[in-house]
Amino acid sequence: MMSAGGYLAGVALFLPTAAASLAAAAIVLRRRFGYLRGLPRGLAFSVLATAALVLVGVIPAALSVLTRGTVLVTALLELAAASAVRPARITVAPDPASPAPASGAASIVVASLALVSFAVYELARARVLLVHPLTDIDMLGFHLPGVARWIQTGTLWQVDQFLPGFATAQYPNNGDFLVLATVLPWHDLAFVRLPGIVFFALTGVAVYALALELGASRAAAATFAVLALIVSPLSHFALEGLPDDITDSMLVVGCLFLIRHARTRRTGELVLGGLALGLALGTKWFGLTACAVIVIAWVAARLIARERPGRMARDGGVLLAMISLGGGFWLVRNLIESGNPLYPKAISVLGVRLFDGSRGDLVDRLGYSIVHYLGSPQILRRFIYPGFKSQLGFAGLVLLVGLVVAIAWSVRRRREWRGAAVLIVALVALGIFVTYAITPGTAYGPRNYPVQGFVTLRWLIPAVVIGAAVCAAAVRAIGRWGIVLELGALAGVLDAIN
Repeated sequence: MMSAGGYLAGVALFLPTAAASLAAAAIVLRRRFGYLRGLPRGLAFSVLATAALVLVGVIPAALSVLTRGTVLVTALLELAAASAVRPARITVAPDPASPAPASGAASIVVASLALVSFAVYELARARVLLVHPLTDIDMLGFHLPGVARWIQTGTLWQVDQFLPGFATAQYPNNGDFLVLATVLPWHDLAFVRLPGIVFFALTGVAVYALALELGASRAAAATFAVLALIVSPLSHFALEGLPDDITDSMLVVGCLFLIRHARTRRTGELVLGGLALGLALGTKWFGLTACAVIVIAWVAARLIARERPGRMARDGGVLLAMISLGGGFWLVRNLIESGNPLYPKAISVLGVRLFDGSRGDLVDRLGYSIVHYLGSPQILRRFIYPGFKSQLGFAGLVLLVGLVVAIAWSVRRRREWRGAAVLIVALVALGIFVTYAITPGTAYGPRNYPVQGFVTLRWLIPAVVIGAAVCAAAVRAIGRWGIVLELGALAGVLDAIN
């Protein structure tokens, strides 16, 4: 039980640290991205604020001087550095984006029912879960023990392996440093769920904004944002304090700003998109593979558009630099501490061994992929399909149908800006699904008996949240029949609640 004095001391440390970090982000936003308005401006602030809050812990931990005092000092230094940033002198024209199409009365009713049902359900869950201790095995098995070790040692230059046979020490740790921000001031877990809840809400806002950017109506965008949030892995992990939602939200925000950059050609949009992707990459390994798919799609789109090589090289350099800034540090940490920048498995290219790795661990013995069982439909039907059904439910079917509709429409309209954007983002969602299917562990369990495959469905959530925005755009594409897709989304929400 936390004492009153300990609580007040924690508040006295947390509030100025958070305030200085958020103020630094606000100053940079106003001086360098002042042309943004409305929802994009709010999401730009979320990217800058996330980066600032991560760095106030990472910098002193990287210098091996992590304490409550040094975190506060770092936040104040961030604020001083932001105050020295010069305002942009370039006058930027207003955003040329067309307004969102009008929402029909039926669409508004569907969106209202989805939002009210979702709000009541989540508040009821929160009322129960927020007064109970954490129970998630990942939080108890390595996320929180890792945070405790940083507090004990004052440094991040260590590889702490807590679970035998299953490597967790090399995970990227942006998300865990946001958890640290709620633990360090009090040395207590009372507020450890806060980051997960904040980024859970941010994921919904980001899906909504991306859907609008792709041409969806506001009602359809809201309905499909709720559908994405209600999916079991996303909804469950938010209230357990897991950092998954940080990756999911930043991936959607990254997609949003890359699409906006393709439309506006503003370098600032590219900077924000790259930083958001880097923060996602630096939080979860499935963020790394999803980020790779997004970058490949970005390059392919530029090549198809016959972009000038010089401009493409410049923009590519900016994008990769910002991704590296947001998450590349953890690859360096892993390389120094364990000899491998990624997950500690051997990496070879064209028969040349680049990095060594562990052998005979749980991934080697149980980490089969879905692709491994493509020739065994009875195993997919018995083990893999039930996992998809239990974790994604009817929402998964609705999203699949919406993606098919969106792709069919956008292929015909690919020469138009909106059609090309929808097609690219839809292919990103499908590409993330493909990388998920080939990832070791997606059919986890003994050979021909992948009984734990459902556990790793959380790695597929980036495809769900990005695909939800595409589905919202598909509603407009199919005209008056779009209400059928919206009703399907509402049914998916109610199915998840039941």
